[in-house]
This record gives sequence, C-alpha cells and structure tokens, in this order.
Amino acid sequence: MRQRALVRRRGFIAVALGGAYQACAPNLHQPPQPYPAVGNDPSLDSVLIMMPDSAETRIAHQALVDELSQNFNVHTTITGLRVTPEEIGVGIASCKARGVLLMNNSTVRAFQGYRQQVSAAPPAVVMMSSFLTSDSVQRVWGVAYEIPAVTQFSQLQALLATDIRTIGVLHRSELRAYVERESLLALEEGYQIKAIELADGFSASEVAGALARLRWDLGVDALWVLNDNALLHPRLLSEAWLPNLRRGRPLPVIVGVMGLVHPDLEFGSFAMLPDHAGTGVQAANVVFELAAQNWQLDEPRIELPVAVETVVNARLVRRYFALRPRALFEVDRVVE
Repeated sequence: MRQRALVRRRGFIAVALGGAYQACAPNLHQPPQPYPAVGNDPSLDSVLIMMPDSAETRIAHQALVDELSQNFNVHTTITGLRVTPEEIGVGIASCKARGVLLMNNSTVRAFQGYRQQVSAAPPAVVMMSSFLTSDSVQRVWGVAYEIPAVTQFSQLQALLATDIRTIGVLHRSELRAYVERESLLALEEGYQIKAIELADGFSASEVAGALARLRWDLGVDALWVLNDNALLHPRLLSEAWLPNLRRGRPLPVIVGVMGLVHPDLEFGSFAMLPDHAGTGVQAANVVFELAAQNWQLDEPRIELPVAVETVVNARLVRRYFALRPRALFEVDRVVE
C-alpha cells in the first residue's frame, strides 16, 4: 500500500513539474515541429535560433521572431535532448548565420565544442540556460536564467511579517562557486546563506539528512531551492523533500520552477521566475547591439533578466505564515 502511495505521489509530482525540471527541456512525447524560416532577403543578415521544443521555448521564440523579423532573416533549428558541435556547424552553414541564439545548456555546450573546431565562429546569444556565468562561456552574450538570490530573499521578506535572515540551501559540488558568489551578495544585504554540499552520488536519505540539519541544527528561517535537475527528481521530492518539510515547524520555501508552487504539491511557498516572452525581447535587443557592433564580441557578457514574475502559493502561506498587510497584492500571480 505504501509503495502504491509513493508511485501515485511521484506521478503527481512529475505532472506538477510539467514533465521536466528545466524551463526548456525538450518535449520527448511528440516529434519536434519544424519552424519555417522567416525572411529571405539577401540584403539582411541571418540569425539562427537553436532550441528544444517546449511550451516555454515557444513563447520565447515567438517574442524573438516578432522583434527580429523586420531586420533579419530568422532561421530556427529544433534540437533534441543532446546536441553535437556538428549540428551547430550545419545550422550555421545552412543559413550563413552572423549570430546564433541558444536556448538551453545542451546547445551552449555544443556551441563551445564547435568553437574549438573552427577558426572563426559567429557570436552567440544565450538565454534560458541554467547557472550561466562569464567564466563558463566564450564569445557569448547571455541573459541569465536565475534571479539573484538576494532579490528573491528581499521579495519574500516583503511578503512575510516574520524576519527572514538565515536561508538554507543544498547544492552539488558543481554549483559551489555559484552558491558562494550568491552568499557574498546576500550578506551585503543582511542575509546569511547556510549551505550544505552533497557528495557525489547522494541518496534520498542523504538529502533528507541534510535538510534536517539545515532545519534543526542550523535553524534556518527559510529554504532556497536551486534549479538543479539532480535535486528535483520526483523520487527525491517524494522521499526526501516533502516528508521533511511536513515535520515540525513550517519553513518558507523559495523555488525557481513554476510547477513547484503548485498548491496541491505543498512544496514551494514563493517563486521568482523569468518571464519567457520578456526574456525573448531582451535577447533580441542583444542581437541588435551585436549587429551594430558588426557582430564583434571581445569578451563574454552576462545580463540579469529584466522581466521577472513573482508567484505565491497563497494556500500554503495563509495556512502557515503571517503575511504583511496587502502582501498578496504586491505579487504578479497568486495560486491557490
């Protein structure tokens, strides 16, 4: 009976997460639908969009086409789960692209591999790629997907009547540098991040133990959940995160995935998410700037997302936390 309940819970979690744990994970249930090229004017430069096919990337794609199609020939290649440097090269050659727009981590990795194979590569504009930093990419101008942690903490504090000063986070070794950078920025504003690094090959019981340590030994005021697929697997949510959060004193949980503030999941209290259409407009503006610079990019540049959306799980926060007056009128979306 318990096993059946776990299976049902995992199935619900997968649905709540939209069948994927990244904003731009490809749709594996339907074959990718090709996008026709927009524009065929030989006097205009061509740009190439390489993206997986998902609801979120389609929103961003439409914004890009709307912004760019009057000034550029816009070509689109739908990618699969894994992208190779050869695919990048074929896409660029097929339309003589002066610039490339990349929409997830796989396309970024493939572009970096392609750069190592050729003497000259067009610059790339990156969006909807997790944990993007100038240290990890070359010849790239990116729009970060993650909202700065201190911004998320400040927005949560503006909603709650209780003080939020210490925030707990779990992370893998690959994200140590990211968490350390965010910790320094948060400390400047009076927020202390208490981080626990999980060893490689961690189990659900190790995640549960680390969460218990954050809650009981370190006494954090809130939890910050990274957009890390490895930590957001349905099995870990059902066997580690959810059972732990339902014991003892409730804690506000900050998430970066819309599915995790689903009211029936009872997991995320608050989320700050990039607006995908707004991110598309922001990336299009970068393309215009690159074109004005004759497609020259001397060093990598990373911008913070300009268009963001705040979401509150009203059912959860009303039940467990004291809200400031009119707090729910200050957010973009209330789910309950």
